[in-house]
Amino acid sequence: LNDSTLSNWKNYAVNWVTDTASATFKGTLLGEGHTVKGLYYNGTSARASLLKNTSGNVKISRLVLDGVYIKTSGYGPAAFVGNSDGSLQFVECYVTNSSITSTYNSSGDKGAGGFVGYGTAAVEIEDSAYIGTVTAPDLAGAFIGNCWTIGVHSVKNSFTNADIPFCKKRTINTNSANNYGVNDSLIQPGVTIIADSQMKGTAAIDNMPNLDWGRTWKTNKNGY
Repeated sequence: LNDSTLSNWKNYAVNWVTDTASATFKGTLLGEGHTVKGLYYNGTSARASLLKNTSGNVKISRLVLDGVYIKTSGYGPAAFVGNSDGSLQFVECYVTNSSITSTYNSSGDKGAGGFVGYGTAAVEIEDSAYIGTVTAPDLAGAFIGNCWTIGVHSVKNSFTNADIPFCKKRTINTNSANNYGVNDSLIQPGVTIIADSQMKGTAAIDNMPNLDWGRTWKTNKNGY
């Protein structure tokens, strides 16, 4: 989408089109290990993301987003999905070098998420990671932001270095397991708290032993 390898890439980046309110994705998105680079949006749209809306039973698998920059005065931004209803499943999805910011601060709609920003969907995340920041006046979650259905969100075998809870509006449920994070401000079932530095380099295998290092993950001696 944009060449995010340059240090000043945001100065020349083209906005991702997120303002089509009626555009809704349904079905399965097979990433097949491909990487989308330079997802950029700086504006006023609510639910700014790769997919603004999803509905029904949606699955996103094996997709990498590298170099995500979203800043909006609207609510509910996220890397993958802005707003979702029905069910939403992520398997082997990875977001890195990411910055997501919402300045919206009105009523109950405020919030942002690393993977999902807003909605009523039951969200399941497995074998995935979010590396970056998520910022909002309230309801900012490393994976799930302002998704308000109680007891339906689960995260398994995943990790994040974002210093906020996995899910801010509702805690992830007790089916969640084998996760690693850096923020202990909320009780998060199935999350082991470690330092950001322990997620990096070859020592990550020892520091996050419950991840599937044989099939899903590999170490990076210079980072995550």
